[in-house]
Amino acid sequence: MNLRQTRLRDLLATIVLLLSLLVAVTFVLRQEQSTTDTRSHRTVGHDGSPLLAFLYAAIERPEGQQVIEARKFGSSADVGYALLSGSIDTGFIQPEKLVELSRLKGFEKLQVLGKVTFPYGATLITKKGSTFRLNEINGRSIAAPVDNTRLLNEFINDVKKYSIDLGKVDFVLLSPDAIIPALESGKIDGAVIKGSRAVIAQQAGHNILYQKWDMQPGNECCPPVIDQLEYVLLGRKDAAASNAELTAVLVKSSHFAGTVLRTAVSKAVHMSENILLELPLSSFEPTDNDLMAVLLAHSGSAHRVKNASSNISDGSPRHIHDASCNHGEAGIKPSGFFACSRDAFSSFFRALFTR
Repeated sequence: MNLRQTRLRDLLATIVLLLSLLVAVTFVLRQEQSTTDTRSHRTVGHDGSPLLAFLYAAIERPEGQQVIEARKFGSSADVGYALLSGSIDTGFIQPEKLVELSRLKGFEKLQVLGKVTFPYGATLITKKGSTFRLNEINGRSIAAPVDNTRLLNEFINDVKKYSIDLGKVDFVLLSPDAIIPALESGKIDGAVIKGSRAVIAQQAGHNILYQKWDMQPGNECCPPVIDQLEYVLLGRKDAAASNAELTAVLVKSSHFAGTVLRTAVSKAVHMSENILLELPLSSFEPTDNDLMAVLLAHSGSAHRVKNASSNISDGSPRHIHDASCNHGEAGIKPSGFFACSRDAFSSFFRALFTR
């Protein structure tokens, strides 16, 4: 073999070696990129609520799709259990469910990443298919949440301005979670509820007879966030970088135009955009575990009694019934479907009507 052939062979061998190295480096880089993408891609649990417009809008865009894999559950409690089991990375949980979740093993590995708030207001809803109007409310059975009589107080005072007689309305106080089932089963004719819950009611096809969105959240008992808070975003403490990336995407999407957000909700929950046009939108903000401390400080039956009582400002006895109906001077036990009888609240309502 002459010198020329030897040099050509060595050159080809060098080229093959360089190509092999290039292929190997490219493979390693792609593997690292794939690993990085997988780590930053967050599985986000949610319950399909129409209050999560920013989430639905985010996953419609490439930027959100690179970061978020949304997974729907039957309830926010289910989202919480999935978080504890490690089957999802982050999730939106309702405040009352979050307080319960905080007592379970494994919660110490989670942290608060953000909050979802909604304008605070009072709404009167009636059952799907009912035809009576606001001026025909007398003689009807109307429920209100037992843990927030301020909504009912606000409704009564506002409706009195229109000379509507409420003297024969059968007002009953129920657990917030029992109101919609009671309405759908025909146990009550209507209910005064938070504006955010009215969004859920409208999604189910129920009617809106009255809305007031300019209520001031908070009182001497509770900070405004307690009234406005609808969901808390939880994530794992050991994923700080990807958590920050996720919250940044959600903050950005929460500032999309209202038409974009309402269209995203309409597609996600199959709700008419015409209905959504009449409703405000929720907002998402980053926050931390300080919010958890506030929630824990303002939870529990004793606190709910204090909060409900502090909402009554008419000079009537500072007493309201919780689920046990066995505290304070009235000491009335639950009777039938409703936790408390109408007579237990007669002094409260008489004072409101005669102011």
